[in-house]
Amino acid sequence: MAKSYLQTTSRFYNSFESMKGKVKKLRSLFETPKPQIPNPDELQIQATHKLQSLKSMGPEYNRFPSFGFINNSNIRLPGTEDRIVVYLTSLRGVRRTYEDCYAVRMIFRGFRVWIDERDVSMDSAYKKELQSVLGEKNVSLPQVFIKGDHVGGAEVIKQMFETGELVRVLDRFPRQQPGFCL
Repeated sequence: MAKSYLQTTSRFYNSFESMKGKVKKLRSLFETPKPQIPNPDELQIQATHKLQSLKSMGPEYNRFPSFGFINNSNIRLPGTEDRIVVYLTSLRGVRRTYEDCYAVRMIFRGFRVWIDERDVSMDSAYKKELQSVLGEKNVSLPQVFIKGDHVGGAEVIKQMFETGELVRVLDRFPRQQPGFCL
């Protein structure tokens, strides 16, 4: 009788070990590996590749002359050489447009720089002004001008933010104190 008991426990132990192996295999299927923290050299290489991809996107994305972007456009907003001007809308009529305007606004607020927000949905004069400056009847929003130069829309600002180019551009603007509310 003792022998059958030992055989039963050994069978139980062997089946437990095989179950343990099956659980490990299942865990490996569903668990994500721990993320590797990239070293600073890899981050620099990634930022360089993003910047190169930004510059290769063509003239729409390369309009900021004084900060390393190729100026293929002479679009300027007179009288705004000392500020950041953002034409946007606060109405949620077109969801994508509103989300782009909100994202650009939050990027600039994150840097704590003062921006001249010109809401075209609240004042039709801003819409006419933007149309005359860009020379187009249908203009997408948001549109950003920094130091009088036309930078572009939301995609350009997001790309500049991701590559770190926006940090260099905004270094020349005064910062608001933390906790300042608009």
